[in-house]
Amino acid sequence: MTSIVMSDSVTDYLVPSLRQTTYATVKPKKLAALLEKLARYGASCRDRALRERGEKRRKEAEAVDRLFPGESR
Repeated sequence: MTSIVMSDSVTDYLVPSLRQTTYATVKPKKLAALLEKLARYGASCRDRALRERGEKRRKEAEAVDRLFPGESR
């Protein structure tokens, strides 16, 4: 799960065929939770680059939530 975030491949996770073959063991609820935590951290930083990365993580978490609406509740 952390390799998805570290390699910026969250968009790959959103593709159904890649998700089923490459990321079959990653639970969407846990991935969304990790992305939300990283987004909160980025929002609390003073550095502009970190804030922008936090905003990117927030958008990725929302995308995972939209893809699996019942999973992240």
